[in-house]
Amino acid sequence: MDTDDKGAPPPDRPDQQPLPPFWEFPEELLAKWIAVPVETPITVVLTKQDIDNLLLGLLRGGDAHMALSEALAQWTQGNIDVARQMFAAARLNTVERQNRIRHFFSSIMLQATR
Repeated sequence: MDTDDKGAPPPDRPDQQPLPPFWEFPEELLAKWIAVPVETPITVVLTKQDIDNLLLGLLRGGDAHMALSEALAQWTQGNIDVARQMFAAARLNTVERQNRIRHFFSSIMLQATR
């Protein structure tokens, strides 16, 4: 997927708002995580925010799928403007899903590498 210099996917059309950037794991955190042996037991304390990130990340995945499915249905029926709106919603939900799930796992990784 093409992205601009901020990591955000470009808009489909010039009149659309650009998507928010994908949140990236900090390189230092990834390096520490990779160094943890695979057989290491991990115990973490999850905050409400962690649970919200996981739940909303999973739900946004379903929302993205439904919006993409609706975009296809609208496109096949010739409703191009509605199809574009639904496709934009699918892309936005996909970015939000990725970001929330990445935040959830970064919390686990951070605690496991302390």
